Amino acid sequence: MIGVLGGTFDPIHFGHINPALELLRTLPLREIRFVLARNPPHREPPLADAAHRWRMLELALQAHPRLLPDDNELRRDGPSYTIDTVRALREEVGDVQSLCLILGADAFADFTAWRSWREVLEQVHIVITARPGSSLPTDGVVGRLLQARRVPAPDDLSRRPGGSILACSLHLMDISSTAIRKALAGGDDAGAMLPATVLRYIREYGLYQVTPRDL
Repeated sequence: MIGVLGGTFDPIHFGHINPALELLRTLPLREIRFVLARNPPHREPPLADAAHRWRMLELALQAHPRLLPDDNELRRDGPSYTIDTVRALREEVGDVQSLCLILGADAFADFTAWRSWREVLEQVHIVITARPGSSLPTDGVVGRLLQARRVPAPDDLSRRPGGSILACSLHLMDISSTAIRKALAGGDDAGAMLPATVLRYIREYGLYQVTPRDL
């Protein structure tokens, strides 16, 4: 099984890395691909350009052989839609390999608003990450989808290439890229929130040196 974690990673931080490592211990995953979004369609453009964000991603994951940077979306022009990435990954790994799209609970709540979301779910499993005791949607299309497709155990994901939903309780960190950018712009110490290699890169290239209101 291969995990897929998408994001702008602007910048990559421990709030991305540590839950991924916990998932490697919890699920029978061979690896987790960190797919860098070049041009996310439903949010503001990233502050750092794609080349800087890619290099920071490479630096952050160097110490973790089973966490792999993936440039799938960097090789495409236009908006970075998940369905296009899923199709490309499925073509790469074949029809038998289980793929697990990793989503936070907030992202999953909006899943049925995504482009071609039904095809996404047929091509991959969804792994929802949430804090212990967090509630998941019970109403509407998303709630019914969760009820219909949810499986109880990680091993259930290995039995087919996609189509199931698993909820995982993880020790999620209260860290955001926005908070890191504000700390860096204000001259505050962000060393506890992201790898030292990434922090050195940010300082070397003067990234995120703008006023906090621009972040």
